Amino acid sequence: MIQIGQSSHGFRLTRKETVAEIEAEAFIFVHEVTRAELVLMQCEDDNKVFMITFRTPVNNDTGVPHILEHSVLNGSRKYPVKEPFVELIKGSLNTFLNAMTYPDKTVYPVASRNAQDFRNLMDVYLDAVFHPLLSRNTFLQEGWHYAFDDETDELERSGVVYNEMLGAYSDPETLLADELDRKLFPGSPYGNSSGGHPEHIADLTYEQFVDFHRACYHPSNSRIYLYGDLDIEASLAHVQEYLGDYDYRQVDTTIRPQVRLANPVSHTAAYPITEDESTERKTYALRAYLLGQTTDPENYLAMQILSHILCGTQASPLRQALIDSHLGEDCLSDGLESDIFDAYFSIGLKGTDADKVAAMETIIDDTLASLARDGIDPRMVEAAINTTEFDLREANFGGYPQGLVYGLLMQSSWLYNADPLMHLRYEAPLAAIKRQVAAGGYFERMIERYFLGNPHRVTISLIPDAQHETRRLQQLREELDSLRRTMSDSLLAELRAQEAALEAAQLEPDSPEALATLPKLPISCIERQAESYSFELIEDGEDQLSYSEQATNGIAYVRLAFDASGVPQELLPALPLFAQALIKTGTESRSYIDLTQEIGIHTGGVSCSHRSMPTLGNPDQVISQIQLSGKVLTARIPKLADLFAEILSGAALDDGERVREIAHISRSRAQSAIVPSGHGYVSQRLAAYSTRNGMYGELTRGLSQFDYLDTLVRQLDEDPAPILRVLKQLREAVLCRSKLHIHITGGSAELAALQGCLSTIRASVARTAPAAIEYSFSPLEPGEGFIVPSKIQYVGKGANIYQLGFAYDGRFEVLKKLLSRDYLWNKVRVQGNAYGCFASFDILSGSFNMVSYRDPHLRQTLDAFDAFAEWLEATPLDRDGFEKLMIGTFGSIDAPKTPDQKGAAAYSRYVTGVTQEQVQEWRDQVLATEPEDLPRFADLFRRIAREGAICVIGSDEKVSEHASVFSTTRKIFAASRSPVTDDDDEG
Repeated sequence: MIQIGQSSHGFRLTRKETVAEIEAEAFIFVHEVTRAELVLMQCEDDNKVFMITFRTPVNNDTGVPHILEHSVLNGSRKYPVKEPFVELIKGSLNTFLNAMTYPDKTVYPVASRNAQDFRNLMDVYLDAVFHPLLSRNTFLQEGWHYAFDDETDELERSGVVYNEMLGAYSDPETLLADELDRKLFPGSPYGNSSGGHPEHIADLTYEQFVDFHRACYHPSNSRIYLYGDLDIEASLAHVQEYLGDYDYRQVDTTIRPQVRLANPVSHTAAYPITEDESTERKTYALRAYLLGQTTDPENYLAMQILSHILCGTQASPLRQALIDSHLGEDCLSDGLESDIFDAYFSIGLKGTDADKVAAMETIIDDTLASLARDGIDPRMVEAAINTTEFDLREANFGGYPQGLVYGLLMQSSWLYNADPLMHLRYEAPLAAIKRQVAAGGYFERMIERYFLGNPHRVTISLIPDAQHETRRLQQLREELDSLRRTMSDSLLAELRAQEAALEAAQLEPDSPEALATLPKLPISCIERQAESYSFELIEDGEDQLSYSEQATNGIAYVRLAFDASGVPQELLPALPLFAQALIKTGTESRSYIDLTQEIGIHTGGVSCSHRSMPTLGNPDQVISQIQLSGKVLTARIPKLADLFAEILSGAALDDGERVREIAHISRSRAQSAIVPSGHGYVSQRLAAYSTRNGMYGELTRGLSQFDYLDTLVRQLDEDPAPILRVLKQLREAVLCRSKLHIHITGGSAELAALQGCLSTIRASVARTAPAAIEYSFSPLEPGEGFIVPSKIQYVGKGANIYQLGFAYDGRFEVLKKLLSRDYLWNKVRVQGNAYGCFASFDILSGSFNMVSYRDPHLRQTLDAFDAFAEWLEATPLDRDGFEKLMIGTFGSIDAPKTPDQKGAAAYSRYVTGVTQEQVQEWRDQVLATEPEDLPRFADLFRRIAREGAICVIGSDEKVSEHASVFSTTRKIFAASRSPVTDDDDEG
C-alpha cells in the first residue's frame, strides 16, 4: 500500500484518511509534473465513478464552455469517430454517462459496475477532454451556423446548443434566474451565461472556441476524481497515460469573492406571453441575498438547514407568510444555491402583479425581522435538523450513483482551493450546530447577519409582455435580412456550400476502421438471468400486506395504496388535488404547520400522490391509486403509523382557504412545467388518443389536468363549497379498508414493527367502499397543435401498436434503442439541430411515441419520424454494431436501483400483473435477437407513419405555418377557458 509522501505513476500521495460518513478511504494525490490534483475514494461500492472537472469561468454570453462540453465528445485523437459519446451510449453498461456545464466549471463524469466497461469509459473521456478533434463542422453543428430555410430560403441560425438555449430562454423562470445572476454578480463570471444567451451565441467564432479549450482544458486546471472498489495503482497508471504528455502551466481561472454591493438593487425585465393571454397575476418576483463562500463546512451545512427552516416546506415561516399574503399564486423558492463559490438564497412569488412587488418585499423583511427578534419555533428547527440529518445518513440519491453525488459535492470546496473532503465529513459540523442551537439563538443570529444586515440583496421583477416575442422575432428577422443584404454573392455561396458540407459530413457514416478504435464489451458480459426483486404477500385476514426484503440500513419505506376505482368519472380530475390536500391541509387536531413539523421531527418525509397504470394483458384496464408514503427509522415506525392514521381519519379537507391555496399552487406549477417539459405533455396527449388508460392519465396529469386546475382556481376564488364537497366524496370513495394495500420495503425488524401498528392504520378508515365504476371517455381528436410563448417545438407522433396488431416481444427493446440512439439522434438532433429526440414505449398499454425536445423544426421532424421504416430496411447492421446495440440495450434494462426503488418495482409488478417468469421471458427474447430481426419491424413503422397521431406544443409561428397538418390548434394559456367536464372534448 502506498504511503504518504511516496510516488506512483507520476502521482505523489499527500494525504490519506478515512471518511467514516461514507465508509470510504480517501487518497489525495498531486501530479508531480502538472500539479493536477486527484482524489481517489476507495470503498466497497462496485458502482465505480470517474470524473474530471475543469474550471471554466466566462466573461461573455457566447456559451463557449457549454458548446465545448458538447463538442469534445465528438471525436478525439485516439477515437476519431464523429460521436464517441453516442457510440458509448449505444454500447455500454454505464450507470451514468454525461457531461455538465456549470457557471464556473465543466464536469465530465462516468460510472459503471462493470470493471472493463468502466476502464473503457474512462479512457474515452480522458482522450476526449485532452485530445478532442474540435473540427469546424463540430463547432457549426453543436454551436451555431447560418442556414437557409428549405421553404422560404430565408437566412436563419441553427445549432444544437443554440436551439437548446432558445428553449431554455423561453422559460420565464430561466429568464428570471438570468436577470438575477446579472444583478447579483456584477463584474463576476457568475453574471454571464455559461450556457449561452441565444442573442450572443452567434458572436462566438471557431477560433475563440478552440482557444478556450487550449486555455482551460489542461491538467494543471483540472480536478480528477475516482470512487469505488478500485485498484489504486492501476487507476493512477491509467490517468498518467494522458497526463504524461503535459508540463505544468500557470492557468488563471481562479474564482474570486464577489465585490459586495453597498446598497440593495431592484430591476425589472419582461418575458413573452401569447398575444391574447391575460397579463393579470403573471408577474414573477424574486428577492435574493448573497451569503458568502462555500468553503466553511459548518456554515455550509447551517445554511442548508436554515434554508429548509425558511422555505423548505409549505409550513416554513417565510414561504407561509408569502402564501398567506395572497399577493401571488405560489411561492417562488429556490432557497439556497451552493454549487458556486458565493452562495446565495432566493425567494419570491410567481403569479403576482408588478404593483405588488413592494408589498412582497415588506413581507419578506418583516417576517425575517420577526424571526430574528422573537425567535424561530424550536419545533421547526428540530424538524429541519432531523430532515437534513436523515437525508445525510440515508444517502439515497434516487437513480444516481452515490459516488457521483459525492464527487459533485466535493467540488463546492475543492474547486475553490479548499479541502475536498470537508463537505463529506458532516458529523463534526452537525454536532457543532446542534450544540449551538441548544445554547440558543443560533439561526436567529444567522438571519441578522446574512439577511437583515446584508445590503447585497437584489429584487428582480419579470413582467409579462404580449408583444415581447413579436418584437423579438421581428428584430431577429430584420437583423438577418439586413445581414443577408450586406453579404456578397460569393459569401452567400460560401455559406450555402458550408451548409451543404456540414450536411454531407453529418450523413457520412464513420468508417469501419474508425469505429474499430472504440473499446467494446463482449456480449458474454450480459447477465442471462433477470434480476429478481423480493416480494411476499402476507395474508392476515384483514387488508393486503406485502413485503419487499431489502438491506435498507434500518430505514422502513412504507406505502399505503388505496384503490380509487370507485370514484365517479366526473370527479377523476380532482384526484391529484385530493392527494395533495390529504397531507397539506392539516388535521382536526393539528394545523398543517404543526403536522409538517411533526412529520419533519419524526420521519424522513411523508408524501401523497395519485397514480394510474394499466395491467399486463389488459391495456384498457385502469389501476388507479391514492398512495400515502413515508420513510422512517425502525424505532419510529409506530409514530409513522400514528401520523398516517391522523391524516387518513382527520385531514382538514373542509378548510376552504387552504384548499384554495393548494389549488393555486398546483395550477401555477403545472403552468410552469409546460414550456420546459413539453415533451412529457405531448407524450401523455398521444397516449390519450388511443386508450382509456391514456385518457385517464391525460385527465389527471396532462394538459387536461392543467385546464381543470385553471378553471378550478377561478371557481374557488368565488366559492370553495363545491370543491370541498368533491373532496369529501373522494374521501368516502377511496379511503376504505377494503381498498387498502400496505407495502413495506426493509428488513424483518421493520416488517415486525409495522405489523405491530397495523390496527392503528386500519382503524383510521372506513371498512367498506363503493363498487368499481366502468368509465367511458369521449375520444380526443388527434392532430392537435398547442401554441405556447416559446421559440422551439416539442413534436410528437405515436400510436398504440397493440391496436395495430403488434404482439410485443423483447426484440422491440433492441429496435427501440436503435431508433432512439442511432436514427433519431442523427436525423433530428445532429441534422435537425434539436436538443433531443427519443422513442418511448409502455409495455403495459402499448403506447408508442417518438417525441423531439427543444426542436427548431416541425414538418421536417414529422417527415423524419415517417421515414424510419425505409431507413431500417436500407441500413443493415454489421455484427460489431449489432453487439454494441445489444450491450446498450441491456445497459438500460439493467440500470441499478436503490433498495427502496427495488421495493417499489416489486410492488408495481404485483399490481400490474407482471411476474418474474414474464420478465425472464422478455429478457430471453432480447438475448435471442439477431440483426435480421430488426428490419422485420419496418411494416409496423409504415403503419405508424400512415395511421399514427401527431401532437405538437410549439411556437405560434411554427404551428401557424404548418396549420394544415393539424385538425385543431389552440393557445394553451388563453385568457379565458370553459369549464372542463367529463363530456367535454378535453376530457
